[in-house]
Amino acid sequence: MNAITRRQFLQYSGVGSALILSGTWPFSSPVNASAQKATEINLTAAVTPTNLGEGKAFDAWTYNSQTPGPEIRITEGDLLRVTLHNNLPEATTIHWHGLPVPNNMDGVPGITQQPVNPGETFTYEFIARPAGSYMYHSHVGYQ
Repeated sequence: MNAITRRQFLQYSGVGSALILSGTWPFSSPVNASAQKATEINLTAAVTPTNLGEGKAFDAWTYNSQTPGPEIRITEGDLLRVTLHNNLPEATTIHWHGLPVPNNMDGVPGITQQPVNPGETFTYEFIARPAGSYMYHSHVGYQ
């Protein structure tokens, strides 16, 4: 195994960072016309009375009145378009946990996108790759 020098490591790290920030990293998923098909999903974030089977019902913040939110299945390489409808009493976003998406679709409020205010919508759109199991979740404050 050949060791790399500190200088080489820093050079490679700089190139990788530049590729990620520019959206040209090979695993990022910019939208393009070559997608096989588009899957469109509507997710409504709202307060929903919930009972987990024991104890009293409580209000939970849900997607489409479900806890956890609905499963999204899509074929690798296809376009995923998710429209978030925010019916919560405060701003929210969706973070696609572990999925390498374009920076402006990452759902980190104030960094990669502005929070979606109550009553507003935002559409996330990216090519689904690489294949795997991922999760999504809200990403504002203690949500």
